[in-house]
Amino acid sequence: MQAPFIPVLFLLGFLLAASFLAYKYWNIDPIHVWTRSYPDYSLSEDLTNMSDPQGKSWIISYEGIPQSTFSGIVRHISPDEESLVPMLSYDILVASGDFADPGRVRTTTVNHMFAWHTLGDFDPSGQINLLHTVAKDRLTFEELREIQNGETVRISGVEIYKIDAYNSAGGYLGYWMDKGCNTILVTDVEIQPKR
Repeated sequence: MQAPFIPVLFLLGFLLAASFLAYKYWNIDPIHVWTRSYPDYSLSEDLTNMSDPQGKSWIISYEGIPQSTFSGIVRHISPDEESLVPMLSYDILVASGDFADPGRVRTTTVNHMFAWHTLGDFDPSGQINLLHTVAKDRLTFEELREIQNGETVRISGVEIYKIDAYNSAGGYLGYWMDKGCNTILVTDVEIQPKR
């Protein structure tokens, strides 16, 4: 009587693992189990302080660029899971020109970093940027959550230089700085309809 349960358990385990990988690497949650909800943070009016209900806080310093916009094809999107800076929501690789064409340029994104190489002997034109996104508010978070690979997007916001983290007693926990990518407080998301 127990034998029929083994294949069913195996199938359920496989489906659960497959759905997790779909969420982790393509931002698709077919069974609505993995998708994060908007974190309960408050952001100061001047956009420099963020806090949560447990008393943790973050000081955000910016790169001094008033507003940045990244437009192109999404070559990669995956959820960010950083305990030090849990307000990071998604890593999104946005590419234009040759970088947007998987037949001309291959891309890889792992652990908040990306690499690319051409599929031929030429110098690619266009832009490629890995965005580490912080949503300004719940609506922006929901818009980021809708993005999928292959879509054409326009993401705007203020580029973050550093995020310093503090515990509820005010003790310093550490900081987040990207390594040549673009950490951004997202203020606007546009997803162009597929043709």
